[in-house]
Amino acid sequence: MPLANVTAIALSPAFSRDQTVFAAADRSVYVSRDGGASFEAWDHSLDVPIVTGLSVAETAEDGLIVYALGLGGTLWRRRDPARR
Repeated sequence: MPLANVTAIALSPAFSRDQTVFAAADRSVYVSRDGGASFEAWDHSLDVPIVTGLSVAETAEDGLIVYALGLGGTLWRRRDPARR
């Protein structure tokens, strides 16, 4: 993750098993699959001014679903294809 202001962090509901962390920094969302040791860009077409919150849910049908809240109320949702 490039140097940026981290605005939100969310752990996978199964963090102790999968070590997945999501972090928002300014206008982007990043994912770490090694407990936060390294991050890579993950947002793919996120278009919000600033991400102010993250939430992660796990469903039997879709695996992990990540929600990002943008400044002004924009809500973004993406399924994590690595956890399907």
